[in-house]
Amino acid sequence: MVSEERAEKALRFLVDTDESAANLRGEMERAEFLFKRTREAVFSLSEGTVAERQAASVQHKRTQTAHEAYVAAVQAYHFVANKRDTERIVLDVFRTIQANRRVGSV
Repeated sequence: MVSEERAEKALRFLVDTDESAANLRGEMERAEFLFKRTREAVFSLSEGTVAERQAASVQHKRTQTAHEAYVAAVQAYHFVANKRDTERIVLDVFRTIQANRRVGSV
């Protein structure tokens, strides 16, 4: 059972995290862009066959660092996004309970 207090807490969380969720999404996309750009830059500066250049671009320290930053940004965004999804479910359950109460009291 979802109490009114719990529903209010869920709503407050959603309101309070609108901007931070958007910022985290932007950071995730920025980190992905920087990772791809770094990998492509290393590839273009490498020598050898295409396969050798691809291998060098994936193994390069700058590429690995950019990839780690990207993974961290994805994790941070999805942590907040998943919590927001959970809070939406709490609100949906609360609304359903309230609707059922209204129908039962008529």
